[in-house]
This record gives sequence, C-alpha cells and structure tokens, in this order.
Amino acid sequence: MNSPVRIVDSMPNRKYQKKVHTEAYSLHEREYKDFGVTTIDSFINPSICNTILNQISSFDFAKICEANPLFSIKKDNSRILQISPVLDLSEALITFLDGKKLTDIISNLIGTDEVDIFRDKLILKPPQTGHFPVHQDYSWWHPYPPDSMCTAIISLCDSTLEHGPVQFFEGTHSRVLLPKGERRALTQKEIRSSTAGKSTYTKNLKKGDITLFHPLALHWSPSNVATTDRPFLYIGYIDSLYKGAYERQLQVQNDVLRQT
Repeated sequence: MNSPVRIVDSMPNRKYQKKVHTEAYSLHEREYKDFGVTTIDSFINPSICNTILNQISSFDFAKICEANPLFSIKKDNSRILQISPVLDLSEALITFLDGKKLTDIISNLIGTDEVDIFRDKLILKPPQTGHFPVHQDYSWWHPYPPDSMCTAIISLCDSTLEHGPVQFFEGTHSRVLLPKGERRALTQKEIRSSTAGKSTYTKNLKKGDITLFHPLALHWSPSNVATTDRPFLYIGYIDSLYKGAYERQLQVQNDVLRQT
C-alpha cells in the first residue's frame, strides 16, 4: 500500500444515460434485469481463489494501517472480520478483476462500454459472526445513478446456508428507499412495506461462484453458525464515466468508520 489516496472531484456534468442493448438477454442478464441478482456457477478457478487468499493473508496489516489511514480492518477480539481495500494486496485478484471475462459481463448488465472498480473488500465471516441487517447498498452511494453500478460477490470457499450467505429479496431493485444522506439499514416497518410478496434469493455456493446484484436490491445476511469461515470478496463496479469514484468511496468508508 502506498501513501493515502487523493480524492478527485470529477463528477460528470451530463446526466447518466443507460445504453440500450438490442441483443437478447442471456439467462443471467434476464435474471439480473427481473430480480436484481444472479449467480454464475464456477466463474473463477478455485486455484485462483486459493492464491488470492494466500497473498492477502501474507501481509502485515498493522503496518499497512499505519502507512495508509484509509485502510481499515474490522475485528472481533483477535479475529479479523473484514479487510478493505484489498486490491493492492493480491496480484492474482487485480488480474482477475480487470479481466475482460468479468468486466464484459458487468458492462452488459449496467449497459455501458467500460466499467471501473470503485469498492473492494474481503469479508472473512468467522463462525458465530457476520449478521447484517436488511439494507440497500445504494444508501451509501447516492452521488451516482443506481443503474450505473453493479456489485460482485466472489465466493472463496464452499459454503452452505449455515455459513450465513447474503440473502436477497427478488425484484426490490426498482426504487431508492432512503433519502440522500441516510446511511443506514431499514427499519422493520420499511422492510415489511418493501418486501411484501417478494421471494427470497439465496444459494449454497461453491468456491469460484460469483453473485452479481444491483445496488438497490434489498439484502441481508444471518450469522455464520457453521464451524468454518466463509471468506468472500465484495467488489463494486461503476460506469467508467465516473472518474474518481474509487477514491471517493474510500473516503466515505473512512468517514463512516470515524462515526462508529
């Protein structure tokens, strides 16, 4: 990790225009369009998953935190729960995330020609940890149009429902639920009104599976009640039109951590 990143103010002046693709949707594009979430099985080779985990775990995180104030680690006593950012910690990860195999799919889902990474973290989710309440990721990303973004969850292990996977409410990606500036989970009243009649989307995942979801898709995850960790990468992509989004998101994350 190098010196602290510089925050770039380069928001585009023109209104975001989603490109319309005339070709037929694939199965996954159709699922994403209709439900706000889709999973592609065996998308990344399991050996690459192992390499990414090994490279990340080899770093001295205390020294990294000292060198870069925007680097953060969430802990539960001595157990590491979450690491962010992770791009600089693994060459294998950078190679995979920049590869056309993934970025082309993300571009098609968003409806643009090119995408950039604007958020990256590793969630380890040890046993008996990891409950996240119902929320829309977009509540933290209001400066950008919701259709300009897509998040990838990359499973770095085999996991079952006992591991507390992310669970989505299908078809909840059509509207923004919280006013700008409200970075929080939903109340029980808001959850009931927003998820009435909606089915839940969740799956057992194998190492190398990848789940793609819309930033407005409501989701949550229960605690990990299994006996092993459930490591996964949480990577956000955005239309490359929005320069400086990665640096800006790191600053938002740092501001939120200071308030907790």
